[in-house]
Amino acid sequence: MQNYISDSRGIWSCGDPIPALSRGLGTGSVFQLLIHPVWWGEKSLSPQERLEEFFQSETKGRDKDYKDAVDASLMRIVTDIRRSGYAGQFDTDASALTERINAHEKYGTRDLNEWIFENLGIKNSLSVLDLGCGNGKQSLPLAQLLGPGGRVVAIDKSSDSLVFLKEKAKALGVNGRIDALCMDMDDYAADLHGRIFDRVLSSYSIYYSKNLENVFKTLSAVLKPGGILFFCGPSKSNNSELIGFQHRLKRGDAPKYDFASEFMEDLGQKLARRFFKEVEVSRFENPLVFTSPKGLLDYWTSYNLYDKTIEGKFKTMVAEHFRKNKEFVTVKRVIGVKASGPRITASNLG
Repeated sequence: MQNYISDSRGIWSCGDPIPALSRGLGTGSVFQLLIHPVWWGEKSLSPQERLEEFFQSETKGRDKDYKDAVDASLMRIVTDIRRSGYAGQFDTDASALTERINAHEKYGTRDLNEWIFENLGIKNSLSVLDLGCGNGKQSLPLAQLLGPGGRVVAIDKSSDSLVFLKEKAKALGVNGRIDALCMDMDDYAADLHGRIFDRVLSSYSIYYSKNLENVFKTLSAVLKPGGILFFCGPSKSNNSELIGFQHRLKRGDAPKYDFASEFMEDLGQKLARRFFKEVEVSRFENPLVFTSPKGLLDYWTSYNLYDKTIEGKFKTMVAEHFRKNKEFVTVKRVIGVKASGPRITASNLG
């Protein structure tokens, strides 16, 4: 393996392979050169764009069930790359997440947590798994609501987010009620440690799993009898006002749905019905009312819509909007899926 060169994910393991190969010429060295044709073509594309191209080619003319199956397969096989149409540049960025949460609280008119906790049926002394907890947007108030007898297991793969969560939990005096674990949700699914829960929550996170089927199977097994799973995420009409506003600058590019909204509208509901007997779908809307250009720009630059190539034009258009209007309103539209009656128990998980 000394002279092994690979184009894993379309990115050369040694940088530019030509100098490395040139150095070996005439020396008698034997090279192993591994090339994956799927990553290459006449056009220069990023790995995400190439995967999108492959997906479109493989599913052309096929029905939605077939497309869902191919998509799920790609997520299992190509574990660290999402198709460009589904990828979010700020989805797992801790600082961007904090900025968006702050914007929702500052400019929003409704409380997302109230809606989530109502669906979960939160009461004293419950045990709750918060899968993909981020910086504790739900974990921290949950620990307060559950009381001294309650317990929250908060899981996220971002160590930065968990550091913030732990510091905030200590400041609030609830650190003894929260176990913060730094791991990928797929790793947790593979190692239960014998834990079971009264409630499982996944807010804006479950669709980041590399193996969605296995995660749903696991969550079905870790719920106690009478337990509830609730997960939520964006609908396809989420932030349509801001999307339409930006689209005026990029007329040639039709707005794309990301994987999160595709999942929440369809695949997530199908998986819930497969692994749970009772499933309810609900929707939540939270208008964000921006009263200054700065507020809107700060939000946009922390959101997946952000596009550096049009930043100057976007700022100009925002300034023009506020010269004519007192506010800009975009609506966060959320889908929630509440599932109960698991079809799988811990005893038959294997």
